[in-house]
Amino acid sequence: MRDRGVTGTTDWVRYEVQATIPDGTEWVYYGALLAGSGTAWFDSFHVEDLDAAELPDPSEEARAYLQRALNIIERFALRRDEVDWSRIQDEALAQARGAADAAAVHTVLRNTLRTLGDRHSVLLAPPEARAWEAGADPAGRPEPMGVMLSRRVAYLEVPRFSGDVAEQVTAYADALQNLIRTQAEAGACGWVVDLRGNSGGNMWPMLAGLGPLFGDGELGGFRGADGEQAAWWYRGGATGVAERTAARVSNEPFILPTLPPVAVLVGPTTASSGEAVALALTGRDNAASFGAPTAGLTTGNQLFVLSDGALLWLTTSVFVDRDGRAYGGPVQPDHEVIPTAASQRGADPVRDSALTWLKRSCL
Repeated sequence: MRDRGVTGTTDWVRYEVQATIPDGTEWVYYGALLAGSGTAWFDSFHVEDLDAAELPDPSEEARAYLQRALNIIERFALRRDEVDWSRIQDEALAQARGAADAAAVHTVLRNTLRTLGDRHSVLLAPPEARAWEAGADPAGRPEPMGVMLSRRVAYLEVPRFSGDVAEQVTAYADALQNLIRTQAEAGACGWVVDLRGNSGGNMWPMLAGLGPLFGDGELGGFRGADGEQAAWWYRGGATGVAERTAARVSNEPFILPTLPPVAVLVGPTTASSGEAVALALTGRDNAASFGAPTAGLTTGNQLFVLSDGALLWLTTSVFVDRDGRAYGGPVQPDHEVIPTAASQRGADPVRDSALTWLKRSCL
């Protein structure tokens, strides 16, 4: 029902959901979810097992839509050479039996993406795609936060950022860079950059905002399955990849007189773009990471727009750091910090370890 949620006040209405269950499935959970205020009534849940072989072939519209999407995946997917495409094609066509239109194929494509095993590719149906393009963030849009931990050490919390709306991208980058400016003017010598809650999204406003902590130059890059690389960079308040500028601050960029020591906090919920920022920061001199291994989504996604407006974010590359080391899995911290019982009661041993390391340079 993600593509056709029920809203408003109505009399009893029957709704049906048809789902494709891949071979090997052990459990299927179903139920109802009420998001927001109001009251929802449910009655007469019923599950019917349909044999795909008894369903008609997909319509010409559904079949063509599926084939176009499969062609994109086969051509561009990072793991395209690691899967059996003949089997994937056969399974997708079998799962699409009974599909009348493009919308009925979305579940089939999501199953296909899971088969790739990259854990990062995703399909947004048209309603979700429109919300993303409009800059909506269902979970709320967190903002960067900064405080002084001591007279000489600053703390920056860099949260996830979702979307690609230019005004929102610039506002996020400005907020980060303004925090760094304020902290530097307050006497900060070193920075703690907390990425533990950064689950990813759009990396470019993060890199643009943190620019003063990088300085101008290359920060890392993407490497495709064919070995081709495209470098990330920061220059004069702007950031991007290869020849493309992806984000910039709106005002004159802030420049620190020298690159300060930086301690980067990471953990299992540091993912995707959060991991990219961690690699960019720790790849420079006088920087180190603290915490636990990251989520392991150190891969780049390329956007493809399908004919019905759905957005296919397909994993097409892995991250590489400034030294050319390729990832594709978790980033291991320079200093692994094991949580203790005390940390569950409010202490923060990861931040404390970073602070101890920084104070050696910022007495």
